[in-house]
Amino acid sequence: MEKKFAGDAITQGSWLSDDGSTLVFPAKIFELGFFTPKECSNNGRYVGIWYHGLNDKTVVWVANQDKPIYDTNGVFGIEEDGKLKVLDETGQVYCHSDVETSSSVDRVVKLMDSGNLVLSDRKSGETLWESLHNPTTTFLPGMKMDGNLKLVSQRSAVDFA
Repeated sequence: MEKKFAGDAITQGSWLSDDGSTLVFPAKIFELGFFTPKECSNNGRYVGIWYHGLNDKTVVWVANQDKPIYDTNGVFGIEEDGKLKVLDETGQVYCHSDVETSSSVDRVVKLMDSGNLVLSDRKSGETLWESLHNPTTTFLPGMKMDGNLKLVSQRSAVDFA
């Protein structure tokens, strides 16, 4: 599958498809897109962030770690309700950001050089959700270790649950 860089941001109403498209910030440190773990036998598809340009994908964050999509018709973006979601072609939700629902705002999600995925209000600039505050298995620079931060281990190299 040929890589297609879709820039570093997705605006509300546009989607990143599971067609090889990825988000990459201009410094090209991290990349976000759909992937299947190298040794995965069930072809589960996940949305994740990994280090850009490495032969072996080093995944640092996974959106739908408990619920892979089992085909290549998934999309990732900001739904009409203003939440960041992973959906399949039927509209089934595989994960979503825990933010207030609102269709009256203009939101954008952007992958930063730090590896942080940030959902914000385009008008006010307010950060509504960020992956650094919702980590999975990797502690990245910029994360703050406080009483609310929980790293979540994965079952294996191919099972992110």
